[in-house]
Amino acid sequence: MNRKGLFYKDDGKGHPVLFLHAFPLDLTMWDNTVDACVTAGYRAVRIDLPGFGNSRGPMVSIAAAAEEVAALVRALVLEKPFVCGLSMGGYVAFELLRIVPGLFSGAILCDTNAAADSPGKRADRLATIEMAGTDQFADFVDGFVETLLSPRAIAGNPELPFIIRTGFERAGPKAISAAQRAMANRRSSEDILPGIRIPVLLMFGEDDPMKDAGADIQNAVEGAEFRLVQNAGHFSNLENPADFNQAFLDFLNRVTIDE
Repeated sequence: MNRKGLFYKDDGKGHPVLFLHAFPLDLTMWDNTVDACVTAGYRAVRIDLPGFGNSRGPMVSIAAAAEEVAALVRALVLEKPFVCGLSMGGYVAFELLRIVPGLFSGAILCDTNAAADSPGKRADRLATIEMAGTDQFADFVDGFVETLLSPRAIAGNPELPFIIRTGFERAGPKAISAAQRAMANRRSSEDILPGIRIPVLLMFGEDDPMKDAGADIQNAVEGAEFRLVQNAGHFSNLENPADFNQAFLDFLNRVTIDE
């Protein structure tokens, strides 16, 4: 379904959970977790962020994407949803917690970072924009897959690199460039962390190069829980869905009961 440019899928009944996908994928990356949520009695809303999947684009900024998502949450009358974002989806989730902090009852932040890009990381993203659509881009994709996917996860599921590579192909150079620029220019969310007063679960693949960022977030958010997903890298929900989904639902069930 589309609403004002954003494509979304709305499944199940019960307490709502909002899912925000990683770069360079789309809402289909959450299919397995959504099935588990719906079976457990939750309503699951997945969104294609601007420029990805079936949503119009390009992505102007992380802040602008968050505004669009907040408008959709209001339009769908999602009452106190949980928000779950992985990587780029986590950046959007942090912006949502900044601009509409009272909208959510809990947050699951996965394989993401509250800090802004370092100068070196920002330069790398901008260099990627120059490569998008050229023969050089294949080398970037190879490095992306090699760095961010766990070799142990690939051994158990050889299709994982194909899923990520297909994500790049489906997104295309325009969406890739816009998203990289938006991520490179995003502001730090570190300033809002001490003020977060909802339950927070942090999930990171044990082989994710970004997992130290999860520990930093945990230290800044009072009461935040931290869970390492075994045999997984940066795309933890895809690399070990059984471990991810179990921790995810344990958190949802516990927090929902305590409300």
